[in-house]
Amino acid sequence: MGVRGLTSYIAKNAEQYLDSHELHDCDVVVDGDSLACQLYKSINSAFGGNYDQFYRVVCNFFGMLKQCNVTAYVLLDGGYEPKKLSTVRQRLRSKIGAIKYLNPFEQSTPTFPIMMREVFIESLVHCNVKFMRCIFEADDEVAALARKLKCPVLSFDSDFYIHNVMYIPSAYLSLKVFRRNILPEDGRKVRQRKDLVSEIDSNGDYSNHKNTQKKDCYYYMQCCAYQIANLAREKGLSKEMLPLFAILLGNDYVHTSIFKKFYMNVSMKKTGKNNTKQGKRIVALLRWLQHETMSSAIEKIINHVEKDKKEWLRDQIRDGISGYVNEKSMAYEYFGLENTVRDSKVKFTTPTVCHKMAEIETEASVERAQNDDSESNGEQSDTDDDITDDDDDDEKEEEETPLDLEIQMKQQMSLSSSFKPPEWLLNKILSGKLPRYVVDLITLRLYINTPQVENFQLEDCNRISVPILQMIFTILHANYPYQKEFRYLTRVQRRTDIEYKRYNSLCLDLRFNASTSKNHEFFKLIFRDFDNSEQIFKMIDETIPSDIQLLFVAIIYWSRYSKHFNVVYVSSLLLCQIVLAVHDSIVEPIRDRIKFEKKFKPNEIKKLMKSHQMTKVESGSMSIEACKTAITRDEVILAQFNFLDLFTISDKLRTKHTEFSSDIIHGFAEFQSIVYQLNCLNALCGEPYPNINISTCINGCFLFHTYMTLKERPNIRYYVKNFLLSLSPNIFNLFELELNVLMPFIECLSQESISKRKKRRNINKRKSREQRQNKSNEDNQLLNDGETTEKRDDGDEESDYEDLNNKFSCLSTGKN
Repeated sequence: MGVRGLTSYIAKNAEQYLDSHELHDCDVVVDGDSLACQLYKSINSAFGGNYDQFYRVVCNFFGMLKQCNVTAYVLLDGGYEPKKLSTVRQRLRSKIGAIKYLNPFEQSTPTFPIMMREVFIESLVHCNVKFMRCIFEADDEVAALARKLKCPVLSFDSDFYIHNVMYIPSAYLSLKVFRRNILPEDGRKVRQRKDLVSEIDSNGDYSNHKNTQKKDCYYYMQCCAYQIANLAREKGLSKEMLPLFAILLGNDYVHTSIFKKFYMNVSMKKTGKNNTKQGKRIVALLRWLQHETMSSAIEKIINHVEKDKKEWLRDQIRDGISGYVNEKSMAYEYFGLENTVRDSKVKFTTPTVCHKMAEIETEASVERAQNDDSESNGEQSDTDDDITDDDDDDEKEEEETPLDLEIQMKQQMSLSSSFKPPEWLLNKILSGKLPRYVVDLITLRLYINTPQVENFQLEDCNRISVPILQMIFTILHANYPYQKEFRYLTRVQRRTDIEYKRYNSLCLDLRFNASTSKNHEFFKLIFRDFDNSEQIFKMIDETIPSDIQLLFVAIIYWSRYSKHFNVVYVSSLLLCQIVLAVHDSIVEPIRDRIKFEKKFKPNEIKKLMKSHQMTKVESGSMSIEACKTAITRDEVILAQFNFLDLFTISDKLRTKHTEFSSDIIHGFAEFQSIVYQLNCLNALCGEPYPNINISTCINGCFLFHTYMTLKERPNIRYYVKNFLLSLSPNIFNLFELELNVLMPFIECLSQESISKRKKRRNINKRKSREQRQNKSNEDNQLLNDGETTEKRDDGDEESDYEDLNNKFSCLSTGKN
């Protein structure tokens, strides 16, 4: 959620509010979405998401926690609450603007790919980390669980400066593991430490590291920690007043514009010349709250708003305060932690705000009667130091007032407050098998589109998967009163703006049965418009290994509905999947040429090349699984050597920025959208196929560079066989076999289509040569006749440039 300006204020005054801390031998509650964003910031997402790299980074991080004997409990965000939609719309516009003007070489603003959170969950499963997806936002649940476990919270959300927990900002956590020795005589810590692990290495898998904890030493991660007493003690403020302080600063639920008149009556004198405007407001509010009780402060605040908004604001303040002191924890029961709490040295005081609410309401009712006619009881302000919302750039919001939004979302709020999904659906949500938007589709009948790196001149790349989303919506409302449509919040084509579209649920002859373990027949309805749907699924079930069955379903769907799909796309994707899933399972995934040559010496590579000359290996009637089994380690090393440059931004791309094509990325973004929705539909249908492992099939940088490499090749198979995989025949057989399996169902893969493509290229080349020759002859004639050429009407600069070159070539020919 976040409290505006508080993170910056604490960071600026870190020596007052943050304490050095060693993280080890304890539990920790992790805000999963916040941590995922922090870990992804170091990864370039301009090409659509390097999911394999992110997967290893997350595994490395939890491997470090494991070595420090830290047990993590990860909580993930669920759906949006209706009162947050105004903020969601504003942030969506910001994301669209950031992506539209993205510089792939200097990413000042991080952008996060569409399936980042799903890959984060893949990593948690691999590392055996306990996690749960909350129904709505996870902040209150995180704090409640941390108080029950008496352990710190790891996040980067300023709300935790207000919650009564030990808070470790993830930005201040060193991604290194240190060892500290303990003297055996008296147990005192020796003032020395040894750096065991350098900064996270995205090429290794640290998650399987065995804990080598010894009695004479311990391992830890250095960090900074905060406790609520730090802020309260520094400002002489009661801890119970801090939730009200956070609400006054403004968060995603209550915007500060409602407090505009109140701020005019708060003195801004001596708030620090070097502070920002929001920093001055923080100092002034803390000083003002020192002299108030909870009830008196609330009444003075409410007296400065319009009469028709008083009760609304009172409810918002009450709800906001109760969120900060919530003690109910669904995760505590979900993880089965009743008898597993560790001893902790962290001391917590029991929040008393909840117990005082009834008393406050009683006092407030008396004061309301006395102050109804009063408009202002606050202090007089120094107008020169006033901070208003008009000149605060950090607090620009939509023009709708909070009261207008509340009226607008009244029906949705009543639905979300009574959200009680059936047990089968609740289990899938809590276990993270379904993405967070599922709750929005049920409670708000709304889907908030995630913008991707794409060509903004074209239709939204996520539009291709809307039919799958309609199927998901239909299933979700099978056990609810029938809903005809849902709203789809997405970008406007060619503009940095958003709009709502409406899509209907599907009228299907087959009814969804939640009691059936695997709704295979229902899942097949995504291909109901295909003439050969039965043949498609027969091929999938009988020919394709289970781990990539759904991937092939996604490719066939992509080929049918995409306007950009071609043989280069599918070839690039299959090569990427082979490298990430097969190569990386045989040889350690190394993407950097220097590190690769350090591990596999150039002399060793040369010896392998000489001893492993290309031998013709016929796949014959081999299956895909048999082809995988036949691949040797030497073949993988030699193939990896050829693929290394495809994982990094080329020098040509850095020097010639025009080589960066959003059109190419747009096609792969469509595929990502299909995978995102198919995984959700597959999970809802009881997983008739294993879900696609995103980290083993998509690396945006590799896909882009492979496409750029293959697009100019008249015969892709020949190039792959004789150049990329010239010394890896079994890997090529796997690639060719997968193409052959897809060929009957994808038109552009047929031999006829390939021959037509080659023929078309030859015809275009011949026409181009004839046109250049004709222009050359005409220019020669004009030069000989002494005539001057007039300006052409087409205004094509490129043709002008070609004509100029032709003239020079003519002059050169005349000299010869």
